[in-house]
Amino acid sequence: MTVAGNGLLFYATSERADPYGARNVTHPVVWCVDLKTGELKYRRDLPGTSVGSLRIALEILPRLKIDPKLGYAPSAYSLWVMDMTRGIWEVDPWTGNTIYYNSTLPGGAYWKNAIYIGGYPSSGYLTKWSTRLKAVEWTKPMTWNDRTFETQWISQEGLLVVRESRQNGYPPYNIIRVWNATTGEPVAVGSGTDPGTYVTQGGWGDVLYDGKIFVGPAIDGKFRAFDLKTGNLVLTSDFATEMPWGAFGLYTASAAYGNVYMGAWDGYLYCMDAKTLGLKWKFYMGDNPDTAMGHNVPWGVSIIGDGKVYVVTGEHTPPNPVPRGNKLYCIDAFTGEQIWNITFMYQSRSTVGIHAGILWYQNRYDGRIYFFGKGPTAVTVSASPKVVSNGQKVLIEGTVTDQSPGAKDTPAIADEYMTPWMEYLYMQKPMPTDAKGVPVLVQACLSNGTLIDIGWTTSDIMGHFEITWTPPAPDTYKIIATFLGSKSYYLSAAETALTVTEAPVAAEEEAPTGLTTTDLGVIVAIIVAVITLALVTYDISKVRKLLKK
Repeated sequence: MTVAGNGLLFYATSERADPYGARNVTHPVVWCVDLKTGELKYRRDLPGTSVGSLRIALEILPRLKIDPKLGYAPSAYSLWVMDMTRGIWEVDPWTGNTIYYNSTLPGGAYWKNAIYIGGYPSSGYLTKWSTRLKAVEWTKPMTWNDRTFETQWISQEGLLVVRESRQNGYPPYNIIRVWNATTGEPVAVGSGTDPGTYVTQGGWGDVLYDGKIFVGPAIDGKFRAFDLKTGNLVLTSDFATEMPWGAFGLYTASAAYGNVYMGAWDGYLYCMDAKTLGLKWKFYMGDNPDTAMGHNVPWGVSIIGDGKVYVVTGEHTPPNPVPRGNKLYCIDAFTGEQIWNITFMYQSRSTVGIHAGILWYQNRYDGRIYFFGKGPTAVTVSASPKVVSNGQKVLIEGTVTDQSPGAKDTPAIADEYMTPWMEYLYMQKPMPTDAKGVPVLVQACLSNGTLIDIGWTTSDIMGHFEITWTPPAPDTYKIIATFLGSKSYYLSAAETALTVTEAPVAAEEEAPTGLTTTDLGVIVAIIVAVITLALVTYDISKVRKLLKK
């Protein structure tokens, strides 16, 4: 389980002092990671031991002292880590240092500065423990199966809800218990199981929404909803899941936009109207011969944000070797159309969440946490030659690169190739040789501030782009290259300078002399005769010098 705030991701794990030792010798560890960069801010070992079933909550606390510079008391955060068997830790989220530790108190459901603990101080009791007072506020006697209290929920209306059900036995039953989370007073106890059927076992697959608790498919493949004020059954879907696998629901469900999103082992994610439980759409996770079912199962927590549903396929306890072919899907929350997918696998209670435009999931295939979101980019641009005469062409070239921390200085790639490109960069898949780059707008700014478009070009798989341009007139230009961004990347731009000079003036031709061809012949003959006479004169002079000797 994870929480996030102020651009930081927090999660807790259990670590064994002896990897081959008994399970009860583990101790909790809290982690803090930068959401934007993936940088590990700290790792802190918490005191005490745990059995490994940890919950975590981020609490906003008012400070007692007023900041004199601000004139008011700013908010502070407190991080709570809870072991469901024993141990509660309060941690400073900025440093990871332990502020408070209670080794005897078990964890529970956190809501508004309180932890609600079932079966404490003994079986059949519900206790509200204040995180502000560090003390019990009240304890109420109640009757239920304590173990099912792990799957408790607190609604936005402040109702504490537990669904207790029995699947393996007869008669099957399904009981909804509701209390006021502030006072602990009972609100409703209801049972609404259809005759002849039984609702799937109370578990992680229920979701509170629109004043109801929505429950996954029963043995008849139908979904149901119970009223939170009465605990009674109020809705049953008029459709059923695909049998035989559809008789078993999943551990996760979500709701938003007036819809409820639930999956089943039949390989479908179902979108239903929260008012009627009528089917709006269903999305099939795809065939997979590596699984026992022959298809993928939407096992992972379905995360909703920005009109999209994110869901990962996988299994609770996958075999070894792990089945291939599982995926993380991004689906349009309103139409059920696939937006993108990537190779991924989910296992029960893996690290998952969404905050500040960043989606994160832990991938069962390699154990790493992946962060999905828009990546920063960088553009470079140059022009050659830098100084040209008017009328000459100029080559403008540059690059567009991804500046995400995990892919820094790699080529920026078009959205339609993003899945194979990300699998190549992060998952050791083959490089997609047919991938294309991104569009780049090249412009020129004149010295008077006028901006003109040179044209569009597209970078290649190496991130390089180029375009040829003939400047219209002498001037000093700023050449601007801009990548306007995409669904995968943020925009970026760069500029360079270019000077265009006046073209050189051509040399003037000499006026004609008016000589004819005959005249030229005579001139040449005279020149030859003069040269011959000079040579003869030189030879006679030489002979005379020899005779005198």
